[in-house]
Amino acid sequence: MNVNDIVNNVRTMSWVDENYYTDELAIAHFNFIYQDLTNEIITELKEDYYYDIAITWLAQNVNRYNIKTVLHNWETRDINKIKNVWIKYNTTDEYFTKVERINTSNLNYWLDYYEKNQTQSNPVFYVNWNDITIFPTPKKDNVWWLKIEVIYQPLDLLITDTEDSIEINKRFHRTIVSWMLPFVYAYKQQPQLEQMKLQEYWLAKQKMLKQLKNRNEEIVDIRPNDNISINLN
Repeated sequence: MNVNDIVNNVRTMSWVDENYYTDELAIAHFNFIYQDLTNEIITELKEDYYYDIAITWLAQNVNRYNIKTVLHNWETRDINKIKNVWIKYNTTDEYFTKVERINTSNLNYWLDYYEKNQTQSNPVFYVNWNDITIFPTPKKDNVWWLKIEVIYQPLDLLITDTEDSIEINKRFHRTIVSWMLPFVYAYKQQPQLEQMKLQEYWLAKQKMLKQLKNRNEEIVDIRPNDNISINLN
């Protein structure tokens, strides 16, 4: 179901129309619930459900890269955490080298020291908002890749957004419907139905979390010479 399908399902199941339960009200409820469910998933699944890889070419004499410009579907995502950073400085590098993170608030040296003294076999990076800066700076243009593993947070959606924009597996879109129904009954001032639907939602949410915990899913980056496999169990 896309966002509008979910809203229309809620209207049908609660016997209201779009004049009573407007798109504006419905999308406000939808996004409150969407963020509640994604936060539950992040908490229960130890963040791994919202994992992605941002990857870009290295550019000559450029050591600052914006994560969002290379992250898939970045317009509807926010970055929660950078998990790992990997780099290949040269075409002859068979494997990625892990880039170690440094904390700019607790450095042993000035930043220019790292530029002059870090080697390609022992690179480091620091984070500034959605940018990462790596040392040493790449000296060759478009020779290989910078790869960033991130944990992200889905952002609010619009009533016109597609099914693929909803970053909860489509098997569980009815869980969103079941969570929206108590909001409608509260709006209609029907407390008994509101409480009944809250109980139904709680059961649906527990079932969803249990199934997600028991999934056997593996994300593999299949780009050449990249043999890193991340198991999401």
